Amino acid sequence: MKRFMTVFCLFALLTITTGSAFAFNPHFYVSGTAKWNQPTGDFGNAVDDFTEDIRSGNADATLGGEIDAGIVHRYGQAYLGYNMVKFNNKNDGLEWSGNSRMIAGFRWFIIPSLATAVVPTLGGGISVGRDKATIKNPQDNGILEEIEAANSFGWFAEAGANFRIRPTHLSIQAGVQYHRYNAEFDNAFTDNAKLSISYMSALVGAAYYF
Repeated sequence: MKRFMTVFCLFALLTITTGSAFAFNPHFYVSGTAKWNQPTGDFGNAVDDFTEDIRSGNADATLGGEIDAGIVHRYGQAYLGYNMVKFNNKNDGLEWSGNSRMIAGFRWFIIPSLATAVVPTLGGGISVGRDKATIKNPQDNGILEEIEAANSFGWFAEAGANFRIRPTHLSIQAGVQYHRYNAEFDNAFTDNAKLSISYMSALVGAAYYF
């Protein structure tokens, strides 16, 4: 968590410094976003045996959300947030009970202005968290064990656009994100399974600039 906060502080310092250099006062903002999350690669695959489900993910698409708070200036946003998601399962055996993570990111405004009606954006950042799952017996769906991965760091990248609702302080945010990280389960059932988790997110939300 200390490393996570250090990276965010560096993002924030860069944002404030750049804003001051261009004689523009940074603003605080908060935002809420709805997401549709689609697993990719092995994380979305599934097979019949529940121990192999753990290694291949057994994850299916699901809705989620994100809440952020940060600072914004004419060249971009630096923010700290919480990405909320719990993936559905494709087959019996493994059920995900939590995949949410803390995030710190930076969003660059390709058109450097808060006043422009439409601003294309590129961005990315880091995430930290731990995954939780329940192993169930495929025969009777009874709970065999609840498992939890160790904390791990990951990264994400995004592209989208901000749509400013003038003359208000509101902005609509839309775009796509790609998330990736590893989850390692040290458990007798999982046999120390190390899972590469990746998924795409389509998002739309609103931000308020103070």
